[in-house]
Amino acid sequence: MSLASRLRQHFGRLCATGALLVAVLSAHAVTELDVKAAIIVNLLAFTDWPAQAAPPANAALVLCVGAQQPLRAPLATLNGRVVRQWVLQVRELGPTDATAQCHALLVDDALLVARPALRRELGSLPLLSFADAAQADDAAVCIRLQLADGRVGFTVNLAAARAIGLTLSSRLLRLAREVRE
Repeated sequence: MSLASRLRQHFGRLCATGALLVAVLSAHAVTELDVKAAIIVNLLAFTDWPAQAAPPANAALVLCVGAQQPLRAPLATLNGRVVRQWVLQVRELGPTDATAQCHALLVDDALLVARPALRRELGSLPLLSFADAAQADDAAVCIRLQLADGRVGFTVNLAAARAIGLTLSSRLLRLAREVRE
């Protein structure tokens, strides 16, 4: 196949992909919550859990959220997505559910009120914890999402992650607005 025909074929695929993307975006307006949910799920791929806490290959990677969490619905749309060698499972964490069932947790003020022991668990269980903006501002979460200048970014509390045995990829750290050690 000549270079010209390969370029035409590549250009045709690129146009088709662009048309599909436009169709998807127009069918569903992407919101700030959708972007934050996608960021959370993508950041899971850049985390290593201690051997005793990591899910086995092809098992569920459990992301827990509270019932009042605004990101619960957008995260649920990502349920079943493959993250590295795991299948994402988004679960609602009720007041009596074991936190140890989670590999990651989206923390908010309502969840902290409903689960008084959660602050202590954040410092002892090997789970990647997230919080959105000013939510759970007095809890030691590993990654905090924030909106600045119309863009969603995140800050990493590397000391909190290391204290519970998590290893965060250097690629994740380079993407962070700020890394606190």
